[in-house]
Amino acid sequence: MSIGTILIYLSLAISVVSFIFLVMSATGRKSALILGERLFYLSGIFVLFAVILLFAAFLTHSFNFNYVYSYSSKDLPLIYLITAFWAGQEGTFLLWVFLLFIFGFFVIRSNEENKDIHLAVITITQVFIFLMLVVHGPFEYIWDVRPMSFRPGVIPADGSGLNPLLQNPWMVIHPPVLFVGYAS
Repeated sequence: MSIGTILIYLSLAISVVSFIFLVMSATGRKSALILGERLFYLSGIFVLFAVILLFAAFLTHSFNFNYVYSYSSKDLPLIYLITAFWAGQEGTFLLWVFLLFIFGFFVIRSNEENKDIHLAVITITQVFIFLMLVVHGPFEYIWDVRPMSFRPGVIPADGSGLNPLLQNPWMVIHPPVLFVGYAS
């Protein structure tokens, strides 16, 4: 199991506990709100590290990860290596969870009276997305996903590359803007 997968599992577990405390805070328990917020921050830190790890995997051509192998190659320009992050479902879900964390951060910083409810909705949304990432995440090793094609420990020399239809300047901005809308 890779470090990125462990980070996703930890974020899921912490988000579930955070959600429980946020629901408890809706009954008026101020201490539950503070603990729920702190756990939300901790989960967000793990998500941030997972995002950094996935970007690093693309930039260093870590083709041992099936997701990196499937959506990048050594001949891709830098802008499309970055774009490959959200070229598939797994990276898109990770981006979505990260954007939810950013919006949750602003909710926590607000002086809104119903912020516990808003943060609980954000957190339960994250939990469901984490569940999808646990089933099929971006940090799965290529030999686990494609055992007939790759022996354990053997790393391909190059990736499959980004679909030519996705090698478009609009692909650079379209999905992040779309997911900012979904997250907000």
